[in-house]
Amino acid sequence: MATSLETADFVIRADTFFSALCHTALDLFGEEGIERLYNAAKSGEFRISDTLPYKDGKLYIPKPNISIKRENDLSYDERKAFRKISHLPILLLDKYLAGAMKPQEADCDFCIQYVVDKVNLRNPKKSEPYSVALVDFHDNCGLSVIVGYEDKDFLEVVKRLIIHLGIGGIGGKVSSGYGKFDVAEVVELKESAEEQYLILNDMLTGTDSDFHILISTALPRDEELDSAMQGATFGMTRRGGFVQSVSYSNTPLKKKTQYFFSSGSVFHNLFEGDVYDVGLGGNHAVYRYGIPVFLGVNRK
Repeated sequence: MATSLETADFVIRADTFFSALCHTALDLFGEEGIERLYNAAKSGEFRISDTLPYKDGKLYIPKPNISIKRENDLSYDERKAFRKISHLPILLLDKYLAGAMKPQEADCDFCIQYVVDKVNLRNPKKSEPYSVALVDFHDNCGLSVIVGYEDKDFLEVVKRLIIHLGIGGIGGKVSSGYGKFDVAEVVELKESAEEQYLILNDMLTGTDSDFHILISTALPRDEELDSAMQGATFGMTRRGGFVQSVSYSNTPLKKKTQYFFSSGSVFHNLFEGDVYDVGLGGNHAVYRYGIPVFLGVNRK
């Protein structure tokens, strides 16, 4: 997701997805729906990743933020191509970490991004032009999200929330019909016989690993930060924006700004994170999801 209407990203970060689920829970179940979602996330009974792209049935994960020793020296064009890669097919992760993968093997052309010009006609005396950035996925491409759960009944609630979220849309300008999606498939990782899902399930449960790749935008609690930073290689992303709630304030108010570790960051020490209240003086709490989902990796 983007920081303004004029910019767009093809992935949706976990905190944005969680906030959208909270709005949907409010619509479907009232305030009790939000509290149930918050409590499940806060206790660790429910986790979500950033969205992960897929292409032609191949699941992709964020390119890990780690230095790679390669078999051969790279040409200038190959180095440039690797810098542009944001995600890797999970089946090629070992090859990438071994330094044997070619940049073209990533094949991470998922979508086209472009900007359209619009005109705001709400003021009859003065039209106001503005621009909206859009993302169109290619055929056989899209996004997936990993949901961790302990209670199967609650999982059914989450499925319902995601389906309804797709009907209403996620992101900017949903009132204009943008951000809608369909749920194409639900896969239980531990029950799948497909190789990429077996690998993914092993990585999600691999706490005793050489290192861990973060796949949800997340932030450690203050008391966890020093441990998390030891030996970590990471990127950061700013999380801010306005509160999207008519009951929060009579005028638009901003959320508290925080800087989160971004997907693809690599850690040796795990952390739990939190669901943070980022409201600034409004009528109710405003939650930002900052709980991590890690993939455990062992070098071969």
